[in-house]
Amino acid sequence: MQLFKIIVLITGIFFFMSTPWMKNEHSLFQNADYTQENIQWIGSWPYGPANDAIVKDNICYIGCGGVLEVWDVSDLMQPFKLQSIFTRGIVLDLKIKDDIIFVSAGCDGTYLFDIKNLRYPQQIAHIAAKNWSSASSAMGEYLYVSDAGLHILDISNPAQLKEISYLPIGKKVDDVIICGEYAYMACDESGLFVLDISDPYHPKKVSHFTAGRKVNNLFLDEKFLYITDGELGFFILDISEPYSPKEIFHFITDGEAQDVIVDGKYAYIACGKAGGLFILDISDPYHPKEVSHFTAIAEPESIFIDGKYAYIASDEYGVYILDISELHCPKVISNFLVIGESDIVSIDGEYAYVACDKSGLFVLDISDSYHPKEVSHFTAIAEPESIFIDGEYAYVASDESGLFILNISDPYYPKKISHCVLAGEAQDVIINDNYAYVACGDSGLAIIDISDPYYPKKISHCVLAGEAQDVIINNNYVYVACGDSGLAIIDVSDPYNPKKISAPSFEGKVREVFSSDSYVFVGCGRDLYILDVLRTFHTCYRLFEQKAKYHLPDEVLGIFVNNKKKDLYIYVGNEDAGVQVLRIKK
Repeated sequence: MQLFKIIVLITGIFFFMSTPWMKNEHSLFQNADYTQENIQWIGSWPYGPANDAIVKDNICYIGCGGVLEVWDVSDLMQPFKLQSIFTRGIVLDLKIKDDIIFVSAGCDGTYLFDIKNLRYPQQIAHIAAKNWSSASSAMGEYLYVSDAGLHILDISNPAQLKEISYLPIGKKVDDVIICGEYAYMACDESGLFVLDISDPYHPKKVSHFTAGRKVNNLFLDEKFLYITDGELGFFILDISEPYSPKEIFHFITDGEAQDVIVDGKYAYIACGKAGGLFILDISDPYHPKEVSHFTAIAEPESIFIDGKYAYIASDEYGVYILDISELHCPKVISNFLVIGESDIVSIDGEYAYVACDKSGLFVLDISDSYHPKEVSHFTAIAEPESIFIDGEYAYVASDESGLFILNISDPYYPKKISHCVLAGEAQDVIINDNYAYVACGDSGLAIIDISDPYYPKKISHCVLAGEAQDVIINNNYVYVACGDSGLAIIDVSDPYNPKKISAPSFEGKVREVFSSDSYVFVGCGRDLYILDVLRTFHTCYRLFEQKAKYHLPDEVLGIFVNNKKKDLYIYVGNEDAGVQVLRIKK
């Protein structure tokens, strides 16, 4: 009897698959070529958090997202931006040698800019990344670039770089520093590696320091190496014998130690996660003493000292300038903001709307997809996580604040018209007919009646596994990205009575989903998946086929697909790498 049931079930499945009304659900996108080779990167609006800052002669260079920003800080109270230079990666590290600034841009490799004219850098070379360019250091006629190992390049002629050797480390490298005949490499969980580079054509490993758990930044001063460790704090090593470095001091910091710089007899340690800035007296490196601990800055990532001033790159909070003439009592002089993390993007005609967490809502003119430009900035909503455009209205999911509705009939002057408080943390919103579907983190999916945008009201709720982070609707099916719990699919043909159905699984954390016609676009880590919804069996099961997978510079936090006559354009909110634009030819 059991065998008979199985045979009947299989026969039924083949019947449903063969019937005419179960054909593929293609229409608008059926002429597009979704093969990997046909997905092309064409441009970006790559602003993001401040990762590094360096100063030369009253000009401050900031790595924020995929941008190198140039600021005039001759008036410390009123710094102003001179220009922005775009890369395709994430600017993680900045170094200056003579008249050249070296920019490590993650997946986009390393850039060299001539800064004889400090205000207006000119690109002179670009080194493509083989893995992930996280840091660089220059000494004499050689440039040392780290990824999963150490590349050594001859830069005697910066316009014609030549790689002369490569030593694989096989580990993630966060920082590299050169002293004489040795290179010191911060390798995150793998600790510190010391390389002999006396012969640049044949570098070799000579020692390995493993006491750290998350070694991320280095500073070298004479025979002492200063190390920050994201978990264990701050170390000082005696490297007078590079073949056998010795730990001589360990200091446990608040927060995550991110960067260190030594100026004279003082060490300055930037500590993220509200750890602030520690200043230590290291006149005796074997017995340093804490001078002060300054906590009035948020999320410090890196620090640079210029005379009596400290410049601190502070993630999404921009760059702080501190007066450190009184070490026991540092003072904030000014703070200039960068745009911050790009979470989500929505398109309406020739305008893109970008929600940037701490920075508010940005409106971009994308009439030229190769060169997006900002037209307005709306800051009246706290922590916008997502935005959806429907006619003259923008619906904004705002974390703990719930759902906001804006009138955007004039994109240059958005106006807030209503607000709906929700349980949980509103992460994303999608509109269909007169209903808003809101992903509310641990609280699942909320459905809201917006027939009158001035007076929205909640009508139903669906509990989901994991954290509901992103939502999209297609043909009465709602797709919800649930992080570690993958993708959820809900039948909302009756919005007052939503029902869950089965869904495909993914490796990794699903944070973003978008659907158009029979295609579903899924953001999983740094990968964009394109799935074809092949068939639907009644209302209990949907069958999918993966069409393409595209790797991006950073985590996929937002997806929007714009169908034009000749091509499809995919706009991806790419966390620290801003907004990436992909094109698929039809």
